[in-house]
Amino acid sequence: MVNFILKIVLTPVIIVIADLFSNVQINYGTAYEAVIMGVIVGLINFAVELLLFRRGTFWITTVADFVITMFVVFFGSNIFTDAYVGALGAFTVSLIITVLEYFLHFYVLKEKWQTRMALR
Repeated sequence: MVNFILKIVLTPVIIVIADLFSNVQINYGTAYEAVIMGVIVGLINFAVELLLFRRGTFWITTVADFVITMFVVFFGSNIFTDAYVGALGAFTVSLIITVLEYFLHFYVLKEKWQTRMALR
């Protein structure tokens, strides 16, 4: 549950900050558009984690998060009439979100391992 909350909160924050600091590659018309896109990306990444993240799929899930995030951020900006996200902007935001996902995956693995050890 903590993982879900972190994704839903931190992903929009990352996209809003990227929107604020990049006037060329990432430009949403309003802040709520960036928040909506962040929530969509967070929900999709959580769904990917539920579907793919098993023992031995750490890197597959992390790479899938990167690719899916890049496509959603790049093409998802088209749902807003006044938004523009360039390829470099989508790549950069996806890379930052993937680093976050990397650490969240370690957290999930650590929690599962500690739960297993406590049950023994």
